[in-house]
Amino acid sequence: MKTGVTWAQLAEAVGKPSAWTTAALLELGDDAALAFQLQPPRGALDAAVPMDPTI
Repeated sequence: MKTGVTWAQLAEAVGKPSAWTTAALLELGDDAALAFQLQPPRGALDAAVPMDPTI
């Protein structure tokens, strides 16, 4: 059923980030939940630059 509510509007209504809200409602597995908690690295996969986490 379509309600016309966007993910962003729903996330704002519950006071959580859009990714968290979407994941909660799509019932993603534990591996996806872990991926949302990890800090994204900087740089490309084949780059010679350091791959330290973005802060």
